[in-house]
Amino acid sequence: MEWDYFDEQSLSSEATIADGGFKNLSGQVYRAIVVPSSTVVTRTGLERFQAFVKAGGKVIFVGRTPTLVVDRTFRDAAKDAAPDLASPP
Repeated sequence: MEWDYFDEQSLSSEATIADGGFKNLSGQVYRAIVVPSSTVVTRTGLERFQAFVKAGGKVIFVGRTPTLVVDRTFRDAAKDAAPDLASPP
């Protein structure tokens, strides 16, 4: 089984959503993303995860799930706007 590492830049701007998953610049399509224990997710990352799931991809959180959404800096983090990480209906 092969795997790859997606950083924030890949997630937010380099990978496109196509063919039921994230497609990287090399044309490989990823249909599942495993996210390690995390307490924060960027707004862009959250929106990309949601679009990825809507396109048929799977996001798997291991350990803690994010409770803060960050726009530009941690000063802007919105605890009251905790991300909805539930599976779509």
